[in-house]
Amino acid sequence: ATHPGVVECSGATAAIGSSFWPCISAEQGAIGDDHKRLLRDVFNPHMSDRRSEGEAFVPPPTSAAYLQRLKELVKAETALREQRREHFCSLDFTVDKAGPLFSPKWTSSFTVDSSKPQMGIPKHTILQPRPELVFDQDALREAVSRIAPSFDKWTEDGMRFRIYRRGGLEVRTTQEHDGEEVIGMVFSMA
Repeated sequence: ATHPGVVECSGATAAIGSSFWPCISAEQGAIGDDHKRLLRDVFNPHMSDRRSEGEAFVPPPTSAAYLQRLKELVKAETALREQRREHFCSLDFTVDKAGPLFSPKWTSSFTVDSSKPQMGIPKHTILQPRPELVFDQDALREAVSRIAPSFDKWTEDGMRFRIYRRGGLEVRTTQEHDGEEVIGMVFSMA
């Protein structure tokens, strides 16, 4: 089956080099929007070094079966990103014990004394979720732009996770490799 905007060549390969990359980045072009988004996800520059092949680059096959498999893999990666985002924005996430959804490098290999303060948080501090504050994204983004994050880590796919603390608030943000920083949750520290 053929798909609008996608050329299928049975058994043929052709090096199209660097002319491929503008096609998946441009708003308009020969590749349909669904396939463009899929190919942008597959060739995320944090996870793929294919751009370095230059003029020798050959794009992946475009058969329906291959594209379906790519869609399934990207869907699984998207689900993992969402699980990470949800966990990061929950009370279960702590900076000294990120959990199995994140790189082991995020968690110290040393045992942490739970009676001592968590990185930057005074001992016995209780975090209270304040979801009603999340809705004013512009004001919060402006406020956190003036302070350095107390926590700033990346996952292998380039997604960035930050925690800002000021006054009695903790603001947790995420940012996809090609996106804007988004306020995920605000906590009051008591």
